[in-house]
Amino acid sequence: MSVNFGKIYTMGVFGKSGSAQSKIGYRDLVDIVSKKVRSPKLYRSDIISPLQVTMNIRPKLSDEEAVFFFKPSVLAGSSNVEAALKLGFGAIAENNWEILSVSAFSGHYLKDTGTIVRHYGMINKIASEGISAVTTEGKDKFYKLFGVSVDKKDEKGDPIVYGAFHLMKKFNMSTSQLTEQYYKKPDFKIAAGTYVGTIDINGKSVYVLNGFNPGQIEDYTKPKDRIVILHIRKGQKGTPLKKMREDVIGPTNPAKGKGIRNILYTHKAKFGVKTVNMNWNGFHFSAGNIEAAAELFNFFNVPLENAFIGKLLKEHASYSNDEIRMLTENPLVKWKEAIKPVFDHTELLPSRTVIEFARTIKGQLQVYLIGP
Repeated sequence: MSVNFGKIYTMGVFGKSGSAQSKIGYRDLVDIVSKKVRSPKLYRSDIISPLQVTMNIRPKLSDEEAVFFFKPSVLAGSSNVEAALKLGFGAIAENNWEILSVSAFSGHYLKDTGTIVRHYGMINKIASEGISAVTTEGKDKFYKLFGVSVDKKDEKGDPIVYGAFHLMKKFNMSTSQLTEQYYKKPDFKIAAGTYVGTIDINGKSVYVLNGFNPGQIEDYTKPKDRIVILHIRKGQKGTPLKKMREDVIGPTNPAKGKGIRNILYTHKAKFGVKTVNMNWNGFHFSAGNIEAAAELFNFFNVPLENAFIGKLLKEHASYSNDEIRMLTENPLVKWKEAIKPVFDHTELLPSRTVIEFARTIKGQLQVYLIGP
């Protein structure tokens, strides 16, 4: 598993402002980042400053950008942090993606700012609000799968379907107890960001929505947790976002396919990681260009209109800042006869196709901007 290190262009060096391009060796970057991650005093450290670096760049329709981050499981105290960093940084270098910024965040920072809760927006909304947040599509799919309505009550008048956080409060369950119970049986996707599992409580079976989410949030927000997060863009000869996501990073389930998630899964001992599965798969990579813009705003506070896709939307689809904002809030829209959230429609699509999509659905956004 040797990794070839190269040089990378960045737009500002080690927290210093300025727009002049500079080259940083990956070996130097791994050394600096690993020291930041291991510091007990870490709260937030901007190793390569997340300035509004895209402001002076005029993107082409062939350009793409993403948020890539190392998850807490590969940066924990018992992990081989350097090996994980080399694997991730190496994948970026070998596929000609350029780094625009690098930051290290602690669990305290992620908790205090609500960044991770926002990152898992729809998933967390369903887990928190329960059936009131489930779409009509999701309720119909639930009925087809289980033969009962999501609104059904049991003989005592209690609901049979709970959002994860309501269920924990109702039955006095800890996050670890719910996580353990939830993964004993398979869950089912009924709509975008909406999964249903069943658990047994007091001798009866109840349905729980996104029962994995409380544990998902907790895994990022403990005091010793760390993530290292990068704003990256495809270089002139860079691997397309779709191939980066599917083949270079690999499937959500690291046991399948190939990519660095599968390398982590196959060589757990080398990386000092005990568990590698769908939740703890080591790395995140934006699923699409519009989702990347939302993530850049959430993690780095890059204005939506300054993201590459934001600039392209203004230039090639005549979008206003409000329309760009609405698009990144992931509303349900109809495209090619399918009604789905924007992120689902645009997942893995190249920028040029995203612009075509945006032109087509632009009129639908007025409902959200003006109201019925």
